[in-house]
Amino acid sequence: MMDCKFVDTHLPIGQKLTKEMGPKDIHEVDLMKTIPYSEAISCLMYVMTSVRPNLVFPIRQVVQFMANLGLVHSTVVKHIFCYIKATKDIGIKYDGEGSNILKIQGWTNSD
Repeated sequence: MMDCKFVDTHLPIGQKLTKEMGPKDIHEVDLMKTIPYSEAISCLMYVMTSVRPNLVFPIRQVVQFMANLGLVHSTVVKHIFCYIKATKDIGIKYDGEGSNILKIQGWTNSD
């Protein structure tokens, strides 16, 4: 993941994940067993719950296919990691310094 290309969307544009994208034959099943998909999902869920709540939707999309993982699904997980790398300065910061008053600031682009 050190050489991943920077992306600015949390999911690939136009990518729709389905269960039909799962492995088609025994060779693909064996290949998919070598990919640490559940470990990657666990890491993403930790990041999501601690500092990146904006990752709820993309993680929900990929976690549905834990039992029937295909190459497309693992590619989308890699895309999410590239998004995190590209946006590593975005997140929630828990800082114990300063005053004891909690200051919440937020932005939206909705109408």
